[in-house]
Amino acid sequence: MGLLKRNIKRSLSIIISASMIMTSMGIGFSENLKTFSDIENHWAKTQIQKLVKKRVISGYSDGTFKPNKQITRAEFIALMNKAYNFKLVYDIDFKDVSADDWFYEDIRKAKAKGYISGYEDKTIRPNDLITRQEVAVIMGKVLKISKTDKSQVINKFKDKDEIASWAKASVELLVSRGYLNGYPDETFGPKQNITRAEAAAMLEKVFKSNSASSFTIKKKSDNKSSSNSSSSSNSTSSSSARTIFKDQYSTKENPLQGTFDELTIHSSVGNGDVYLKNVIVTGNIYIRRRRA
Repeated sequence: MGLLKRNIKRSLSIIISASMIMTSMGIGFSENLKTFSDIENHWAKTQIQKLVKKRVISGYSDGTFKPNKQITRAEFIALMNKAYNFKLVYDIDFKDVSADDWFYEDIRKAKAKGYISGYEDKTIRPNDLITRQEVAVIMGKVLKISKTDKSQVINKFKDKDEIASWAKASVELLVSRGYLNGYPDETFGPKQNITRAEAAAMLEKVFKSNSASSFTIKKKSDNKSSSNSSSSSNSTSSSSARTIFKDQYSTKENPLQGTFDELTIHSSVGNGDVYLKNVIVTGNIYIRRRRA
């Protein structure tokens, strides 16, 4: 079971019902959830529909999704910020980004989160199409995946030697977790530009894996059986409400564990981090925001 890291933002106030698995994917834009005219027979139809339903990604006004359309670096950065609801911003001085650009705030958010740094010439190249290996690196940084020896998983790809040294570890880790896959011709295509469908499929796998493996919310009717099973396990359990305040459970080495009737993350946490491991909540979860 992995750790679920919740980066709590000051503007966030969410109540999650007992039947939902906790994620951090709230997006502030509307989308018609009808089936797009160009994904009916597409291999990523299911993943696309799931992300549209969660308001992580949207289609076009003409009723299409354009699943095979390649995306730019700025577009992918904007997608990551929407998917994870990143809010914090940082000052930037990239030569090719100005305050008038539609992606200006997204670049600032990405810089604040630490998953972009730019090139040696002080550019970010926002309008360049983004490659699959670049996506792997960004995803690895966002997920804060620890480096492990997974080199054997890319040996199956005929083009493994084309994977850049700076991207190799990230590609290995994402492939080993099933977030990114190769192609039927046994290649990975590290320098190939990623499509909207591929990006959607990857994010859907990441969300499904991270939400289901670490944090579960059970219905009230499960209290009795949950309590009985917890008594024979090593995990910390509780039948009461729990409130997390600033600096509590703020490191991977000291995560909150156990079973609770209700969980509240206090507004004092602000923009800090809360780590949860194998937590079960049988009731509601409250994330309090600071008042202005």
